[in-house]
This record gives sequence, structure tokens and C-alpha cells, in this order.
Amino acid sequence: MQEAAALIADFEPNKFWYSDNDKLHDKDVYFAINNDSVAGGTEYKTSLKETVKVQTTYSALKNSIKDKSLTAQLNYLTYSAYEMRFKNANQGDRNSPLEPITQDEFFSNPIIDWRETTVTCEDLKQWLLSRNFKPEFFFGKQENNEPDYMNPNHSRYSPKLAAAVKVWLAMEDENLLLGKSSEKNAMIDWLESRYKELGLIYEGKISKKGLEECASVANGNSKIGQ
Repeated sequence: MQEAAALIADFEPNKFWYSDNDKLHDKDVYFAINNDSVAGGTEYKTSLKETVKVQTTYSALKNSIKDKSLTAQLNYLTYSAYEMRFKNANQGDRNSPLEPITQDEFFSNPIIDWRETTVTCEDLKQWLLSRNFKPEFFFGKQENNEPDYMNPNHSRYSPKLAAAVKVWLAMEDENLLLGKSSEKNAMIDWLESRYKELGLIYEGKISKKGLEECASVANGNSKIGQ
């Protein structure tokens, strides 16, 4: 789990260390120069941007496991292991010490041991794909970061779908709406100006129907059924 969070965020897992309370002084992550002995080595904090990136990924993984959108082999802390981590986490001046709980409370509400909880590579890749995210470690180097539905070489590529997405994005430029009676008309004009590039062609000519369909799909003011 912890290693996966670093790999997804495009960092080497051995650069990061998680404390006994599953949190660190700054956003859960420390950079350690001495990877063999983090506690005894000189520690350097990563930049806030890097730290937040890994922490956000780690939290997303845990939340997805909890809501069962990511399959995992859960492991739980034993009470003796919890006591040891509680002792370690509360030594010194910790920002987020663990809260003491009784043995009865512990067994009535088991605590997930995220260090020992595992996810298969295949399940993790499916979870990443469901979020349209392809980190290089798991999917290899990508030629670009465009989603598959925008890739003309994909077996299920649809020119109309790609055109609808592109014209929707184009409307972020408010200048394109100036002098237009509606957003849909602005979209049709934009599509018409580059119909060849977008592949909106039927029998060698511009597909007016294709333009209309793309604009209808992309138009946020259209009602279902129109």
C-alpha cells in the first residue's frame, strides 16, 4: 500500500517512511538519506508539493479500499502490535500521537494495518484505469497523456466523441461566444472551421449532421431528449 502510493506518484518507495501512527511530521512522508536506518539517518523533508502528492495518493488508496472500489487483502493489527506502535508514536514531541484505547475497544473496532495490507498489481491497474490514470511504473512510458477515447489509433476511437470533447474544451475561451446567439451555435461554427481535422466528413464533404450531433452532446444547455 505505502509502496504503491509512492510508485503511483512517480517516486522511489524507499525514499519515504511512515511513522508508527501512520503519519509523519509533515503530511505523512519523510525523505531519508540513509534508507537502511531511517531513524538513525539524516532526514530531509521533501518539498511540500511532492509530499502532498504522495499523501493524497495514499489517502485515495485507503479510501477506495474502505469503500470497496479497490480490492485488497486486509490485515489487522494485533493488540500487542498496537501497544508497541502506540508507545513508539508517543515518544518525543509528535504532532499526531496515537490515542490510547482499551483492549475491549480494540477488539470491538479492529484497526487496519496498512503496512501489511496488500493489493495485487492487476487490481491496482484496473483501479488506476477507472480513474483514467496511467503512471509510467505500471503502464510503461506513454506517448502522451491523452485518454484512450482521444487516441485515433485506438480500436474504438470515435471521431464524433473526440470532436464533442474538443469543442466542449474550446468553449473555455469566452471570446468564441462573442456575437453568437447561443453556445451551441458557437460550437457549430468552431467545428465547421476544422471539420477536416476532426474527421467530420461524409462522402467527401462536411457532415452537417455530424456537426449538429457533436454540438448537441457538448452543449451544456441542452436538455435530455433534445
